[in-house]
Amino acid sequence: MRIRSPKYAFLVASIGAAMLVAGSPICARAEDSKFDWKQASGTKLIVMLNKHPYADAIIKRLPEFKESTGIDVDYTETPEENYFDKVTTALASKNGNPDVFMTGTYQLWDYASAGYMEPLDSYLKDSSQTNPDYDVKDIFEGVLNGGKWDLVPGDPTGTGPQWALPLGFETNILMYNKKYFDEKGLKVPKTFAELDALAKQLKDWNGPGSYGVAVRGTRNWATIHPGYMTTFTNAGAKDFEIKDGKLVSALDQPVAIEVTKKWAQ
Repeated sequence: MRIRSPKYAFLVASIGAAMLVAGSPICARAEDSKFDWKQASGTKLIVMLNKHPYADAIIKRLPEFKESTGIDVDYTETPEENYFDKVTTALASKNGNPDVFMTGTYQLWDYASAGYMEPLDSYLKDSSQTNPDYDVKDIFEGVLNGGKWDLVPGDPTGTGPQWALPLGFETNILMYNKKYFDEKGLKVPKTFAELDALAKQLKDWNGPGSYGVAVRGTRNWATIHPGYMTTFTNAGAKDFEIKDGKLVSALDQPVAIEVTKKWAQ
């Protein structure tokens, strides 16, 4: 069995470079549109990509992007373990690079607050810069809202400007050997307690050394904490609360402690 951790991936435009995001010809055939795809022909965008299948899909379409727009794209790919350190350093230098970069909801809170990003709303509403055929409402509302925030500490995402557009999202999935479960009359666990009990029961189920449960969890933030944060939130736990107008840690609340113990177990 395997649990897949949730994550959001966004392509974000920093100041002055939203066209790659909001007006990408990947969304439509340029020759069939009245939209002026060549309005920025001859320019070049510096793009930073996290090494990921999402990035592979973008890179594969860059020749088509160049042909349709006349825009050159100079990109770098960096493994996730080091990617955000590299992006943060580049943005903090405030030298104008990168123009566009991949990020996630967590980093938006830092980057937007620091003035490293430009809201995309004006580009999305401007039919001269975004193809009118592009409908942002095609994106799942909950995923799209992950890229919105009003910059007020403690306020939830989904309010304020659109800082990023999602490339995709992942969700938690529990996979199991159905044939074996059917043969042994086993039931798919629906709670942590059931999962823990079943994992112990299935130890060495397929010979010595075989595990009852396996979870994604290399030693970096991308695989360890998204699943935990989802479980934490779904249990009703909170990281912070607002008291007297200030953010106060809520990690010592019983529900937060209990779900963390269960996750670690």
